[in-house]
Amino acid sequence: MRYVSYNPESGEIKSAVSGPPESLSPEQGFKVGDAGNAFYKGGALKNYVFIPDEGQAPELTVLKGVAKRKHKEEWDLEAEAKEEAIARGMERCHRLDMTDVDRIDAYLLTPAYFVWFSNETQTYSFTYDNIPLTVSITRADKIRNYAVIGGGIPNIDLRQSLIKFSLTGKEDFIKRAVDSLAKEIGSDYELFLSTSLQTECLKYAVRAAKHLIECYRIAYNDPHARSIGLADALNFEIHVIFRDGHGCRYQGGNPLHSNFLFRQVKGEGSQDLTKAEASMQRLLAVKNPPFLDAAIATLKSAHLYGQYRECVVWAGTIISNVIEDILLKKLPQNTSEYKRLKNNPDTVRGATKRSSYFKLATGQTLEELLKVIVKTYPGIEQSDYWVNLSTHVENLLQNRNLLLHKKKAISPKDANDAFFTCMNFIYVTHAKVPYSTFHSRDINLKLTERFL
Repeated sequence: MRYVSYNPESGEIKSAVSGPPESLSPEQGFKVGDAGNAFYKGGALKNYVFIPDEGQAPELTVLKGVAKRKHKEEWDLEAEAKEEAIARGMERCHRLDMTDVDRIDAYLLTPAYFVWFSNETQTYSFTYDNIPLTVSITRADKIRNYAVIGGGIPNIDLRQSLIKFSLTGKEDFIKRAVDSLAKEIGSDYELFLSTSLQTECLKYAVRAAKHLIECYRIAYNDPHARSIGLADALNFEIHVIFRDGHGCRYQGGNPLHSNFLFRQVKGEGSQDLTKAEASMQRLLAVKNPPFLDAAIATLKSAHLYGQYRECVVWAGTIISNVIEDILLKKLPQNTSEYKRLKNNPDTVRGATKRSSYFKLATGQTLEELLKVIVKTYPGIEQSDYWVNLSTHVENLLQNRNLLLHKKKAISPKDANDAFFTCMNFIYVTHAKVPYSTFHSRDINLKLTERFL
């Protein structure tokens, strides 16, 4: 803090800001001083005094000077104790100690609207991901946002629901996040723990809410209730309650919307917008958008909005089509392999395309080619989806049908594996680089980073 509002008679400081001085609220009987470098060392501001430099005209709006602590015998001890208590509370929130946490209350506001529920809060107890939960669902009937077309009849209902539940802070997914952070950052990891905790709780909240919605859709036969994903987190809060009853509140909005706003505020993305406008014109001029571009856009949307099955379907389809395009481009056209693939592609097994066909076309099997590109990449260490890309591609293509037909819901991990395997495969085949924040600004990547 630099600028202070002080009593010109006693010198006692009432308030202080880092700047500008105009942001100090004008108060009758007080003047504004410039204390220069940061003077605040903790404690109550009223136990500081401002001493103006000599030789200044008293009518100046801002007087230069120094601020320093009063002698200890002059302190207001009650104000000092109150300020110290506030500082301790802020430090607990700033440097979270999970051993001091009693529970974590999570609040998720989503566009999901349980139309067959009453206006009363609905409560359900169940276990999800081996975590016992008691979840309350409150329809936010006072929040209405209708899209009206003709006749004044609301035909798109954008009302919302608030989903609340509590965690102990000892759940496995929280422990893994804490351990990972401590291993990566070291002794100061607690400074970043609140952000990591908020992110991990948000991911879990979206998964649990999606499970609730799916059960509701089946039980109440309500096809309007669609799956949700991270992009549907309109607002999210966690309240971390300590053992002594005190707590901290961390709030975040829709991370997808926030990303766009931050880029606009910082003046980023103008070149991207220019390219996008030109691309839009080109796409409008053709009858159908290119398959690969349309398929990747659909995959990204499915990943953002929690459509796990679609992630698996589209990821496998995209990779298979890219492999076939590479083969048709590089296989000698006078070979039986090329003719068979060109005229009767369905008669060639996928494993055959990736092995003998690929070796004939490129001199290497697909697995060998991917391993060479990954090994020779000069950049920094990447995720396992890049390091073991060939294994992930093989697993996805071999297990896709089994995954789609097994008698249980496709998990978030299955969807993430499919999405990031596919995107890394696209990047490696087109540019020999990983799908990372260094090479891509996709919001799908940003949402899965620890720090939203």
